Amino acid sequence: MTDREDPVQTYYPSARARFVVRFEDFGSADAPKPPELPPQLRRGMGGASNPPAALQTVNVNGSWQLVGPGDDPTQIGSPVQQQSSSDSLTHVIDGVIPASAQVRLNGIRTASTATLVVPFGDFPFDPRAIRAIGVQVFLGTVSAADYQRGMRGEVRSDATPSGGLAYNVVPDEYVDSAGRPRTNLRFEGWVDDVDDAWPDSDAPEVTFECTDNTRLLIDQDAPPRLTLNPDDPIDKAIAGYLANFPQFRGLSVRYLPEVSPDRIPKLSSALGKAAFAPKLGPSPSGGGAGGKLKVWDYLTDVTGAVGHIVRMVGTTIVVQRPRTIYDGRFSGRADDPFRGRTLPSGRRLDRRLFIYGRNIAEIKIGRKFTTYQPRNVEIRSYDPAQKRTIVVRYPQKGDRQAKQLPGDSAEQQWWVIPRPGIRDEATARVIAQGVYEAQSRNELRIRIITQSLGSFGGGNLDPDALDAMPGDAIDVEVERAPQITTAGAGPATAMMERGAEFIRSLGFSDAIANAYQKAISKVGLPSTYRVKTVGIDWDAEAQGVTLDFEAVNYLEVRSDVDLPEEEQITPTDVQDAAAAGTGAAPVVIAGDVGV
Repeated sequence: MTDREDPVQTYYPSARARFVVRFEDFGSADAPKPPELPPQLRRGMGGASNPPAALQTVNVNGSWQLVGPGDDPTQIGSPVQQQSSSDSLTHVIDGVIPASAQVRLNGIRTASTATLVVPFGDFPFDPRAIRAIGVQVFLGTVSAADYQRGMRGEVRSDATPSGGLAYNVVPDEYVDSAGRPRTNLRFEGWVDDVDDAWPDSDAPEVTFECTDNTRLLIDQDAPPRLTLNPDDPIDKAIAGYLANFPQFRGLSVRYLPEVSPDRIPKLSSALGKAAFAPKLGPSPSGGGAGGKLKVWDYLTDVTGAVGHIVRMVGTTIVVQRPRTIYDGRFSGRADDPFRGRTLPSGRRLDRRLFIYGRNIAEIKIGRKFTTYQPRNVEIRSYDPAQKRTIVVRYPQKGDRQAKQLPGDSAEQQWWVIPRPGIRDEATARVIAQGVYEAQSRNELRIRIITQSLGSFGGGNLDPDALDAMPGDAIDVEVERAPQITTAGAGPATAMMERGAEFIRSLGFSDAIANAYQKAISKVGLPSTYRVKTVGIDWDAEAQGVTLDFEAVNYLEVRSDVDLPEEEQITPTDVQDAAAAGTGAAPVVIAGDVGV
């Protein structure tokens, strides 16, 4: 690789925060009114004793969006973007440059978080006078010309949300060097905790601890009498369920990857009446007055019952099989702006590339032997109709995981899960596969830290590393020197490229070196990993932006353990659905019909 393949990594990074503040109303008479029926009594059916749902569900290009009466689905915006209220107590504070910011995109199991520290003069409010705060964090790069214009005091005069900001402050959106529209929005959510600090020896500052839109569903108790419609596809059923809560206005629900409608599961066809009680709703002891079960918990349980996961991506609740996220046979997410690049040497890069010795500041390689030990899965369900217990194990014989210890000892690890209400073995197999592939089996872990905001071949006008999300595939390589000597090779380079020779040079026996070489050849030291978490650290005064990727390789090795053809979603199913198209005409379904 020659130096001309990688542009000079000079960046003009910029960060800003936008806050949507709801000031305290102290019981004001003109404050927005909640639904008359308390959550614990809602059933999701219209009628005199139970009012219609607060929202409507609108199908826009395969995504079920939650809107209010009269809302334009293309203009409503997210919950954070509801920037006004009838009592004039909701206001936007934009253009705030944080002194420091940390954004953590935490993957499929944990909500993403952000921590911001801003000067008190940019947010000079007593927290006791604030009811709630929505937050958006923008981070990206500006062109050299815009940076210079901003330093001269020039401001943007366009009509976009970024209008009025200095040119050296990152806008909401931009057009990259290839003419593609891109966004600089890195985090959107809600402030959990705000602290004002006035130290004696330093300037006062405000610290915000934030969680993404998952916070809305975590805070809401799951009503024990409100259930999903088991006869609707799972994505539509979830949207109808959420339509009963006005604070979810602007969220959407989507099934990924896009498949034909008949491949989206329905609870009624997959589960029996014994699966959830009562009627696919949470147990009264877990929800309602006790408040122990939240909406997010309920959705996690319901989707898990049919072998799927549910996760929040921006403002979209995504329902998906775990395999379709991590299996390399499926194409990446459709909204990823990275479309590959060709280097001047002719090498084609289909994934973001990071090279130790070129654009990686620090690399760590590891493996956990306990927390993420892979376990086989057994699903057990009693079928009262046939008076038998359905037992399904995954993987099949020959592909099962075994715990290997030094010597000749080995034992299988099993996770036995009772799952009542399953009607047939096909449904149990889908659930078992979903559980098996969602165990976070981080068998091979790699962590890279870089200040290059573009992957190899990128640059200031194409900072594609900032766009990486959990689940994306990246390549991690070691720069190959023409001649490597023991004295001159770094430990990572030598360990990855020389194997047994490197071990012998350090004084170990031939037997150990040969065994190590055999293990290395079995593992293959893969260079392609899936991003598990993304950390973005902003420091306005010192280091600028630092990216911290934790990536894993765990399902690529074993993802060929398929279910029978009729039960398994394949890349062909996704391609057929994409060719058929979904149509662009919105379909509106009133929130009070069959939720």
